[in-house]
Amino acid sequence: MNNIHLEVKDLTTGEIVKRVDFDLTAMSSLFKNDIQKTKDAYLEEMKKKYPPYKYQIIEAISDDQVIEGSGIFRMEASAKSLQIVNCFAVFFGVILVFLLLFFRHIYTFGLFVFAICVILIYMIGDYLVWKKKGIRVIEVDTQGINLYRGPQKRLERIEASQITDINFFKKVNRRIVTILTGGQMYRAPGVTLFKGSRVRIADDSFNDKQFSIFIELIKQFRK
Repeated sequence: MNNIHLEVKDLTTGEIVKRVDFDLTAMSSLFKNDIQKTKDAYLEEMKKKYPPYKYQIIEAISDDQVIEGSGIFRMEASAKSLQIVNCFAVFFGVILVFLLLFFRHIYTFGLFVFAICVILIYMIGDYLVWKKKGIRVIEVDTQGINLYRGPQKRLERIEASQITDINFFKKVNRRIVTILTGGQMYRAPGVTLFKGSRVRIADDSFNDKQFSIFIELIKQFRK
């Protein structure tokens, strides 16, 4: 275990109203025990100050975001990760377009430039949409999933009872989770179609290890 932090979250707004960090990196076991006692004291103080009907106290291990005691898993998105993924997508998209045009004997410089512009516009648009309303933080507990969207981290709660099905899809190294909340899923050979209310979560902006944990945890909600 490296670092631990305590957070107090307002259940109404989803905002973090207080956070205390405890650094256990490069500490001897003696000092770690002292810090652990201090952390426990802070935790008891928070429980007295913040009533459970209005606030949620989260005790998290900062190295992998697996939360102790509260039964909550938390992971945060990274804009840098999404930018890297989109850059690679543009790079491979350009190569694919060139090969497609070349081998189909329809290659022209103008058509090639047009195709590159379409790819760039799509990827830039994808990033701007994420900046505006994309998922920034995900929390999973035994009762459901919390999604925090946009720069204001607007809370969207999905209760376990709302989930009608979950689809897991992997293409090359990209993983996509589709959570149906009343919607329907139609499977055909080589394709899966969705209709109705659902939430789509891709791994583009998340840590691979954390996303794998997320996938395993939400399997408990499959009907």
